[in-house]
Amino acid sequence: MPDENAAAVLSMYLKTKAGEVVSRNFTTFDVRVKNARNITEVSPASAEAAGCERTWRAHGGEKLCLAGAGEIRVELPLPKTDINGLTLFFEASSKRFLKKDDVKFGAENNGLSFMRGARVDRGQFKNSYFMTDEDQYDEVAEVLVEGVPVRRIYLENDCADCRGILSFHNQPDDRKLDEAGSYGGLFRVEIPSRLIPGIVEKGSLSVTLRCGDKGIALYGRESGRYPAGIVLRTW
Repeated sequence: MPDENAAAVLSMYLKTKAGEVVSRNFTTFDVRVKNARNITEVSPASAEAAGCERTWRAHGGEKLCLAGAGEIRVELPLPKTDINGLTLFFEASSKRFLKKDDVKFGAENNGLSFMRGARVDRGQFKNSYFMTDEDQYDEVAEVLVEGVPVRRIYLENDCADCRGILSFHNQPDDRKLDEAGSYGGLFRVEIPSRLIPGIVEKGSLSVTLRCGDKGIALYGRESGRYPAGIVLRTW
C-alpha cells in the first residue's frame, strides 16, 4: 500500500495461456496516514454557506452542497512551521439541483399519482443521482482569500461514476444511496505573496468560494474522488 493518503485501486486481469484477457475486475482501498507537519486540513463540515437557494450536506457532512448562486466560507489554521509560501488544495464540482433536493417537493405532491396528472421526474426519487454522461452541467466559481479574489475556476461537471471511490466507501448502511459515486475536480491555488504577511499575523487563512447561478459542491476527506479535505500546505 502507498505510504501516503490515497484512494488506491487494485486491478486484476484473468488471461489465457496465449495472453488474451478474458476477464477484468478491480477493488479499491482507502489508505490513511497522518498528515505532515506542514499541512493543515479541515472538513467541509466546518464551512459556512450563504446567499444560496438551498444548502444541504451529504456523506455524513463531508460533502457540502449549494443550490443556485451563493458562497462557501471556511477558515483554515496555519501549520506550525516556517512559512515561505502557502498553497491551497480542495475538491469541488458544480451541483445539479434535483427534484428530491427540493424540500417543498414532498408536500406539494403528497397524494398525487399519474392518474391525477403527476409526471415522473428521474431526479425525484430518494436514491437519484445523475451518472456522468455527455450532458455536462458546468459552473464557474471565484476563489477569494481574505476577501481578495485570487482565481476563477471552471467546474466542468457534476460527476458521479466509479471514480467517486470515497463517496461509495462511506455510504451509511441504511439501504439508501446518498449521492453515491459523486466527485469533483482537484484544484490547487497558490496564495499571493502579498497576502501572506497578514495571514501569518492573523494565524489563519479565510477562503471563500463564490459560484454563479447553478450551484457548487465541496468534498471532504471521506467524500468524492480525492483522499483529502480542504488542505493548506506551507513551503
